[in-house]
Amino acid sequence: MTYHAATNVLVIDDSDVAREQMAEQLRRAGFHVSTLASPIGATRVIVDQSIDVVVIDVQMPSIRGDRLAALFKGNRRFAALGVILVTGAGETELSQLGALAKADAVLSKARLDQLAEIVRRTYRKYHSSRPPPSSRHAAR
Repeated sequence: MTYHAATNVLVIDDSDVAREQMAEQLRRAGFHVSTLASPIGATRVIVDQSIDVVVIDVQMPSIRGDRLAALFKGNRRFAALGVILVTGAGETELSQLGALAKADAVLSKARLDQLAEIVRRTYRKYHSSRPPPSSRHAAR
């Protein structure tokens, strides 16, 4: 079953393979997906494309994903932005990083089969009082 196609997700991961794997899985689940290979320009994409949920890899060279997540969570402008951290690190470390960054969810890259459901839950956390938008954006 697909989720509402107007839910906009941004995937930020410096690994081409991982980024495209996550993006393809989310597209198959019915999400609109944008991708970035680095956090540079993320704020502009989030604002310009009305991103609902951002999926961020923790291990990136320019800024760690948990630090980027903390910046988003600390900015009132992004109060309704869902943030999910993903990494190849162990579950314990990932949980600690997620808690410190105030991420909405964390996910090991070994469990990416759960990504679409976690994005759905994260979206509903911020938008449960209204239905998903019907057509805020044309297909990308």
